Amino acid sequence: MLQEIKDYYLHKLDEREKIGDMWEGGQYNFMFCHPNGKAFHQERPYLWFRELIKKNKLRYIRFHELRHTSAYSEADTRKPAVPQAGSHILSFGVSASSWTIIS
Repeated sequence: MLQEIKDYYLHKLDEREKIGDMWEGGQYNFMFCHPNGKAFHQERPYLWFRELIKKNKLRYIRFHELRHTSAYSEADTRKPAVPQAGSHILSFGVSASSWTIIS
């Protein structure tokens, strides 16, 4: 999974370079943003998630709980890397150094 995140990050940097002066993200390189680099409104991911839940008639859980669910279910397989102590990922540079392999 970490390789996919790295690949996506490089893809986003390439997109930024292609649009040049149309970039509205300022100095930031948000991985999940509008095509012009402008950040999503803070509620947008939650609203997309809520629509997904309703559309598929799934049991409601808070969006934030997905992070913990993923870490624990992956830990059960004893293979993947998960954030240490369930810490929040602050940026791409921090995330790469704050992961550990569960053995």
